[in-house]
Amino acid sequence: MSVVGIGTRTPFCRLLRGARSDPVLAGAFGGHGSTWQVNALRLSEYVLFGLVALFAKDGFQSFLGVVGAATGGPIAFIFPAYFWLRTAGKGASTAARLTAAGCIAVGFAAMIFVGYQLATAV
Repeated sequence: MSVVGIGTRTPFCRLLRGARSDPVLAGAFGGHGSTWQVNALRLSEYVLFGLVALFAKDGFQSFLGVVGAATGGPIAFIFPAYFWLRTAGKGASTAARLTAAGCIAVGFAAMIFVGYQLATAV
């Protein structure tokens, strides 16, 4: 999603307005968040990343590494297995539930490994 798309309310933004993330963002405004408040919050995130890239040119790779370490493992391993356990895992076999728990453990291990690699590289 681009900053231009936020300002012009393209169909993609209209699709996102009905997504489940908007009520969560609107909750930051006491449950009465309007579209402009949610879009302002998203725009401020883009500005923040731009300022970090502008003023921390030398350390930007480390910054992206920290963000990747914090989000990559959960997105790839933890969230899919966790949501499967929450929705369909109750009636699944023990082996299937152990496999999902193993995926969650691998996700946490990946986060720790990448974080350690970042800490030793700096």
